[in-house]
Amino acid sequence: MKRIAIITPFILPVPNVSGGAVEELITKLIDQNEQNRGFHIDLYTMDNEKINSDNYKNTDIIKIKKGNITSFADRFCDRMVRQFRCKKSYRLSDYILLDSFIRRNKSNVYDYVIFENMSSTYRIFKRYISRKSKVFFHVHNNMDCYRSIYDFRLMSASNVTVIAASQFLKKQIEKSINNIKCECLWNAVDCNKFSDNKTEADTINKIKDKYKIPNKGYIFMYSGRIIPQKGVMELLQAFRQVRKTNDNCYLVIAGDSVANKRKETAYEMLINDIAGVTGHVIFTGKVLPDDMPQLYSCADTIVMPSVWEEPFGMVALEAMSMKKMLIAFDSGSISDITGREYPILIKNDQYRVKKLADSMQEVINISEEEMSKRLDIADKRMKEHEEFNDKYYLKNLLKIIDSVGN
Repeated sequence: MKRIAIITPFILPVPNVSGGAVEELITKLIDQNEQNRGFHIDLYTMDNEKINSDNYKNTDIIKIKKGNITSFADRFCDRMVRQFRCKKSYRLSDYILLDSFIRRNKSNVYDYVIFENMSSTYRIFKRYISRKSKVFFHVHNNMDCYRSIYDFRLMSASNVTVIAASQFLKKQIEKSINNIKCECLWNAVDCNKFSDNKTEADTINKIKDKYKIPNKGYIFMYSGRIIPQKGVMELLQAFRQVRKTNDNCYLVIAGDSVANKRKETAYEMLINDIAGVTGHVIFTGKVLPDDMPQLYSCADTIVMPSVWEEPFGMVALEAMSMKKMLIAFDSGSISDITGREYPILIKNDQYRVKKLADSMQEVINISEEEMSKRLDIADKRMKEHEEFNDKYYLKNLLKIIDSVGN
């Protein structure tokens, strides 16, 4: 059995006992490897008392403690890198990971080494990886100081294969780096879990009661972080316009809430103030991944107002799988995932708030026939693209590894 090392981002633990989108995808890989026994995996991850290594026979979970000094140093470096707009990042965590990797890899050479999403880790590891090992860098985000063009050039020169989470990311990397080897491994969703018929009516009613939403209230839902790039401000501004003529609509914001943080950012304070003035805005706070399908079941329409170039857009895929109507800004990879006939796509320009408000009003009044037509298109697209279904996630990774390894 071939040996593979997976170097996690070392931000949250894997398996994903504390959440995290990338961490959840890595968890899918090791879970499916238990069933298919494709590799023996050494997984380098942050230690957490909730991790149960006994659940895995084909994966050795190498738990590494991230002390207070390391965490402080990483936060300080992050602040400096962003403040001075450095072109590449620096992390003490990378050296902590490297120490474990060297001690673990003294006698045995890995067949494959996969670095997950943090290019600085590859930069630090580079000289310590055997030439016999095939190396991959799995990127989930847009190019920035943590996925730097400098590090991608190093990878290109060292024959590293980049695995991009979407065709959009793949094109961006290939456009920026000449002759880089880049493949696409679409992020994927658990279609069994994110299904429109999994949540019972009583559960939906209980959730609505919890948030004091009447049964006949029309629910728009946003899922994600409360940060400027995700367009939460634009969504609230649009919802405020819609509320002027629709008193029975509600906006549920599922994700990191100002109420769950020790210190509010200026952006979060502004969001909270606007939400208070607008009314009918509910902040759920952090929602565990396993609870999201039930919450989605309550929604009439999912809204994805990302104002940046969305590198993948998992929420769009979850909406498709749940057979929910979707309104989204046409940014990054969104239309690559959804196509252009199912969602209401909005041009991401200076008129986007008005267009978003108009689209939200449109979907409130949409006919059942038109709604059914759009949802049928989404369902058909999910069935045609098996790469969006997470049960094929490991299989599709194996295809990439085999194509490079042979």
